[in-house]
This record gives sequence, C-alpha cells and structure tokens, in this order.
Amino acid sequence: ENDGVVERQNNKGAVVRKLTRQQLAEFLQMRELFERFAASRCANRIDESGVRDRFIALYQEAEQFRKGEAESPFNEHDAKLHKTILELANNQTLEKHWRGLRMPLMRLRFMTNSSTFDVNRSAQEHLDILGCILEGDDVGAANAAGTHVGRINGIVQRMGQEEFERIFWYAKVEHDALPPGRPGRSHAELRDLH
Repeated sequence: ENDGVVERQNNKGAVVRKLTRQQLAEFLQMRELFERFAASRCANRIDESGVRDRFIALYQEAEQFRKGEAESPFNEHDAKLHKTILELANNQTLEKHWRGLRMPLMRLRFMTNSSTFDVNRSAQEHLDILGCILEGDDVGAANAAGTHVGRINGIVQRMGQEEFERIFWYAKVEHDALPPGRPGRSHAELRDLH
C-alpha cells in the first residue's frame, strides 16, 4: 500500500491498483530525474574506497547479459544495479524519496515479458551507465541513466491497451496465470515479491 501497488477499498479489502498510463509516465519521469542525479553522484565518487570495485562487478555482470551468457534472471541484476547506484550516491534524502517510487511488482511483470522487454538492449544501456560511472564522467552517466529510463517510459506509452492491461493490471493477469484450483496470491506471497 505504501508503494502504491495496492489500495484499500470498502467491503473488498486490499486490491491491486490499476495504474493508468499517466501515473506510470509520472512515476518514470521522476525516476529519470533521480536516476540521473544518482548516477552522476556515483561517477563523482568513483575513486573513493570500495566504490570502483562494486561497479566493476556490476559491469562484468551486465556484459554476461549482453552476451547471453548470464545464468540468473535479468530482473535480479537490474535490482542490484539500481540499489547499488542508490547506495553509492550516498545521499539519504535521495534514498528516502527514491524508495517512495518503488513499484516492484510492475518491474517484475514488465521485465519478464519478452514481447516488450529487450534484455540485450537494457544490458547495453546498463553498460553505458556503468562505463561512464567507472570513467568518472558525471554528465555522461546522468545522460545514459536518463536515456535508459526514458526509453522504458516510451515503451510503456506506445504499448497497445491489451498488452498494457496484461502487464500492468496485475490482479487480472495474475489470476489468469495461476494453476487450476489455486486461489490468488496471499498477502505473504505478495510481500515476498516485494
């Protein structure tokens, strides 16, 4: 509920919120601003103790995805990348507001949808962001982060309505995807996805 994924309704309890394109656009526009700033901060801090090593490890991981050699799901790498950029930006106010823009279920559904999400291209964009950070190029890092989030927003806004509902109206799709005889996900299962 705090993340805006579910909302409470009278006589229904907590239901998954149906996000509009406008709400998703606003969410991604704010994420773009935050991502730009955080990536820039990381580039400026690259020579501080331990920072470069963390980004080198992420760069190597992104290379595996770009080459199609990765063994773990891309959404795990993506979450690790953004968490690391947030952490190493070293700005508590940024972290507080960034965490208010989480939409983990949306990210999970979107990134596992092969018809709309291009892992190779996203991996290359991650390499662009990380490369600029490792070079200490704060402007380049900000621009690469902005390009990445902006492209995702463009995909969402151009998506057909049926595809949009299938991916982002979680309750409808989740119910359809469950095995026969299985009820909807429990609060505990939704929490674990978070």
